[in-house]
Amino acid sequence: MDFLISESFRNHGFRQKDIEKALIYEAIVDSNETTRKRLYQDLRMRPNNISFAVQELLDGDLIYEDNLVKNSKQGRPEILIKPNLEKLVSISMWVESSRLASAIINIKGEKKNKQEVEVPSNVSNSQFLGIVTKQIDLLLNNISGRQRLLGIGLSLPGVVNHFDSRWIFNSRWPDVRNLDFSKVSDRYQVPIYLCRMLEAELQAMVLRRKPLQDKSVVLLHWGYGIGAAFFSDGKVFQSGFGSTFEIGHIKTASVNSEKQCTCRETGCLETIASGWALFPDLEKKYGKFSENEAEVGQKLAEINPEDEPALITAEKAIAQAVNTLVRIVYPDVILAYGPFLSNPVLRQLFFSEIKNLVPYYMKDYITLEVVDGELSNLDCIGSTVGFFKSKLLQLLVAG
Repeated sequence: MDFLISESFRNHGFRQKDIEKALIYEAIVDSNETTRKRLYQDLRMRPNNISFAVQELLDGDLIYEDNLVKNSKQGRPEILIKPNLEKLVSISMWVESSRLASAIINIKGEKKNKQEVEVPSNVSNSQFLGIVTKQIDLLLNNISGRQRLLGIGLSLPGVVNHFDSRWIFNSRWPDVRNLDFSKVSDRYQVPIYLCRMLEAELQAMVLRRKPLQDKSVVLLHWGYGIGAAFFSDGKVFQSGFGSTFEIGHIKTASVNSEKQCTCRETGCLETIASGWALFPDLEKKYGKFSENEAEVGQKLAEINPEDEPALITAEKAIAQAVNTLVRIVYPDVILAYGPFLSNPVLRQLFFSEIKNLVPYYMKDYITLEVVDGELSNLDCIGSTVGFFKSKLLQLLVAG
């Protein structure tokens, strides 16, 4: 993962040797193996500066020296330098359908010792917390004394107050409400970071797709629930009380339903357009829908929306909600994903509707893109990136 430490140092007026040390570390991590000579050739720094920074990185156990490598031309053999990817680690927990997954995450965002457990739909606060601590205990057994656990990140569906580490509510496990995760931090004596899945996914996506970093981006999910996240000016927007861009629970004129939402209100967009609202009637005709969104997408792709007026109504309602969102934040890019967009007809209708609804001066300006597949593989990165970046900002300051 590119944490942009050297760029952060440069933007905040750090010393040149701090910037150089960060650049050298980033080059070593990116290449996976290099030598001092290659670093000199690639970065065009003074050899003494490279040697000084490399020695500090070796002393900090952030990198290590490996075998000698012979040059094809005459000259002294060079020592390979490799990043110690497992020195700094975090624990990440995220949701995959009805399962809670967890893993140890290294500095490159790679998952180690992944495990998952099925969570019953009627789970209570105390039961869910018990599942979380059991998962963490199992993972801690795989972290050695030479490694440093930086924190625990949880990316969860629904409404999250990350400032108080409190999970307000969600559609997947409706009996889990106002769950305080600060006890987890106290128990393991490490910081904890709680965020929405969409926020984690968007954070990781921007981190991996550099062209997005200078743009404003909306990430929209249309599946079992409905939600969005927003990135601008280098950060994902978050609220001091709870989640932002919870469009699944906005009230619009297109929603004429007395069905109670999972948030205990009526008139929410989710009551006519979410999976939990639509699937019961669709199952009468098409059979049981899986808890796995990838499998749901395959099933929905075979349905003709023209035979299901409820799907057309849902598509139009979501397009109206996105149009409202566009007029508030004016994004450069809208990335959309979820099982309903696996249906080619719904996808085409959805994007055509948005293009028709947005202001005329944005029609050729805004970019619309469907991100195929689930994004749960990004959750673990997005929820832990802050731990790694914060620690590297300390460790990469030159002595």
